[in-house]
Amino acid sequence: MTDQKLRRNQAFLTFLTARVVSFAGSGISSVVLPVLVYRIVDSPAAVAALNVLDAGPYIAFGLLAGALAERLNRKRIMIICNVASALMLGTVPAAAALHLLVLAQVFVVAFGIGMSFVWFDAANFGTLPALVDRSQLPEASSLIASAGSVALISGPTIGGALLGIMAPSYALGFDATSYMISGLLIFTIRRPFNRPQPQDEPRNRLRADVAEGVRYMWHEPVIRTMTLSVFCSCVSWGGTVSLLVVYASRALHMAHPDVRLGLLYSAGQFGGLLAVVAVPLLIRRVPAGRMLATLLGISVAALALFAIAPSYIWAVVIFCWYELVYIMINATAVTVRQMILPDNFQARVNTAARLIGFGGQPIGAIISGLLAEFISIRLTFGLLAIAVAVGAGLAAWACLGSRPLSSVSLSVRASDADKVSA
Repeated sequence: MTDQKLRRNQAFLTFLTARVVSFAGSGISSVVLPVLVYRIVDSPAAVAALNVLDAGPYIAFGLLAGALAERLNRKRIMIICNVASALMLGTVPAAAALHLLVLAQVFVVAFGIGMSFVWFDAANFGTLPALVDRSQLPEASSLIASAGSVALISGPTIGGALLGIMAPSYALGFDATSYMISGLLIFTIRRPFNRPQPQDEPRNRLRADVAEGVRYMWHEPVIRTMTLSVFCSCVSWGGTVSLLVVYASRALHMAHPDVRLGLLYSAGQFGGLLAVVAVPLLIRRVPAGRMLATLLGISVAALALFAIAPSYIWAVVIFCWYELVYIMINATAVTVRQMILPDNFQARVNTAARLIGFGGQPIGAIISGLLAEFISIRLTFGLLAIAVAVGAGLAAWACLGSRPLSSVSLSVRASDADKVSA
């Protein structure tokens, strides 16, 4: 019944299409952008800097964006962010055609895309609960994630194929086009992205809204513990993914980037697709806390094996496994947050929690980039497994006795959330 209602929800279907188009373009850039930097300057630290530039704006402005997304028109925010991203990416092939492209411009564009994502993501967190019923959130989130994963699976493979026939700077034009199409689709949605707020409800100061969201996140033991564990996982993931191009070149001896590089990225996205399908099925049957602790432990083993993968085929299989577990970790945390939070805290708390998780990515990228300048890329990835091992230990400890994650029941929490928001 829920699936039929979603299929008849035209606003949700258009929003889903917009997200899929954008995911496909981002999948292309996920391969093309690091190859472009690695081609301009042969340095792991420079390639890892892309992750810092991507996640840095979230750390700097995430809380502000989350608070403002509760006050401003979410639809307008998302359209502006899409158009801005399209224009910024479009400057790269234009500069390349004029033989004016330099590393500094690529870094500025990467930072700008990261900045746009901050505001888009803050608006996105509160948009889905406004477009579908709360009972439909797990299915709607899973549908967007699974359809987006299909696009992200295709995107890197297409990006790798494009690298075989054109310069990486020109391939970025495909991502610019995807952002523009996504913005136009969102523009056509007539349904409001904000739920109406009572007119007599007092408005707090912006700083008070931010502080209230952070306090809510920190004092809710389930959300706090999951957020810290996810942070540790993000440290390892940020370091690993930011140097995947370097890993392919130095560990897998891939002299020239081609479709094989795209397939390596796509294998990871395929793991993500399996994850978003599995999480809704498991999360109502398996206690969320124990599920998170188990997944973090599996992630340690996956990353350690990836570091010593003996061949390209083994690397593809293990990276798929690693991404499967990583996405399941994040999807579990996001689903729990969306189900237990009242609507007026969705953007602020989700943004705050994601900010902390994103904070792990640039930290991991910086550490791995510096390490790879002096030690082998395989040893670098092996050391990154230590971070996720810390997260696994924290989650396992929180599952003992009567600690926060010991008896998290999503079905009970969901009903509690409905009572809070009623």
